[in-house]
Amino acid sequence: MGLANDEAEEWAGADADDVEESFEIYAENAPAVAVFTSMATQWQWTGGMQSYRCGLNHAVLQLHMDKCRVPRERQFEVMDDVQAMERAALQVWNEQAT
Repeated sequence: MGLANDEAEEWAGADADDVEESFEIYAENAPAVAVFTSMATQWQWTGGMQSYRCGLNHAVLQLHMDKCRVPRERQFEVMDDVQAMERAALQVWNEQAT
């Protein structure tokens, strides 16, 4: 999405208290990033003693696309991009949990 793999790994593993990171987002990816960050409070969790994130609440995805003013003709593309970011985030969190 405009960030080199080694930079992404470094950024994802950086402690926010230690390093202030910045990076560019390609213009064509900006709507997906906006929607993904807008949905930061929409993570669903499993139940039980060892609860973990299991995905975003897709029931509200359309509301967030409207909020971020994603044009109708791009919404399926943006949804695919948000799902790719969702899978990547879940993978990182699952790796950190083990």
